[in-house]
Amino acid sequence: MFKAQIGSARYQPYFLQANKTIEEAKTFLPDVIQIISDAVRRVIKYGARRVVVPGNFPIGCLPVYRTAFKTNNSTSAYDEFNCLKDLNDFAEYFNERLQHAIKELRNEKSGYCNSIR
Repeated sequence: MFKAQIGSARYQPYFLQANKTIEEAKTFLPDVIQIISDAVRRVIKYGARRVVVPGNFPIGCLPVYRTAFKTNNSTSAYDEFNCLKDLNDFAEYFNERLQHAIKELRNEKSGYCNSIR
């Protein structure tokens, strides 16, 4: 059994340390998805028969992001769970792109299963 978390952790320093916007992060999302796809191909090549590819969790709910991006604009910035909507929307966007890549991998490589989220 192979297990790895690849890709989504790349965004934490990007948002927190580089002070980049979500739109800027979307520009390098294709590279992150490609890295994940290449890693899946690699573990299949090594003999994995089942590959689980986790998606990104709702990062706008993480305390580190809620603290770093705290705002008084609660009506538009936060959802009903007091999570940052824009960051959660980005996580969902990431997951949609990842799911598309996994579907392509499924067509390319038979004999493995995956799960996202």
